[in-house]
Amino acid sequence: DSGSPPQTPEMKIDQAILAGQQKYTAIKAPVLAIFAVPKPIPASESAALQSVDRIQNAQGEQQVKRFEAGNPSAKVVRLANARHDVFNSNASDVAREMNAFLDHLH
Repeated sequence: DSGSPPQTPEMKIDQAILAGQQKYTAIKAPVLAIFAVPKPIPASESAALQSVDRIQNAQGEQQVKRFEAGNPSAKVVRLANARHDVFNSNASDVAREMNAFLDHLH
């Protein structure tokens, strides 16, 4: 007995899924990635919440940079002050970027 608690059925399922996963590291199709980075930091928030927002923005930017590094042929667009659902918060920006991306596929 290792002293660790027994695994639940859910934990065993999660482990089985992860053990069988396959990483797809070479994307051959054209890629358009739109990120809501950086997110707005409301001036009305407390200093503590603004600090959390700045940390989250830095983490978001790092995520975008990792995506770019792993997908050098991808067209990456950053939409500042957009919400996560960029197609709602920045519909015209998304439509413009999608149309430009699609125009270059012809």
